[in-house]
Amino acid sequence: AACLASRIPTGTPVTLGRLSQVERCEQGLKGLGFRRLRARHQGEAVRLELEPAMIARLADPEFRGRVAEVCRQAGFRQVLVDLAGCRVQ
Repeated sequence: AACLASRIPTGTPVTLGRLSQVERCEQGLKGLGFRRLRARHQGEAVRLELEPAMIARLADPEFRGRVAEVCRQAGFRQVLVDLAGCRVQ
C-alpha cells in the first residue's frame, strides 16, 4: 500500500496525529468490506476515494451511517466522497 503520508495534502505538516487518523479511518472502512480505498486527510474532513460498487452502497442510509461513524471515530468531523472513485489499482 502507498505510504499514509501520501493521504495528506502537499504543504500540510505530516504529523503522527494525522497519520493515525488516516490509518484508523482506512482500517475501520476495511472492516465494513471496503477493499480498495484511500482516505485523504482534508483538515477536519476526510475525502474518501472508493471502488465504484462501494460508492453505490452508500445509497443505503444504514450503511452510510456506519461509514460516517467510522470516520467520526477516527477524528474527522465531515465525510466527503470523491465520485471519481479510487484511482489505485
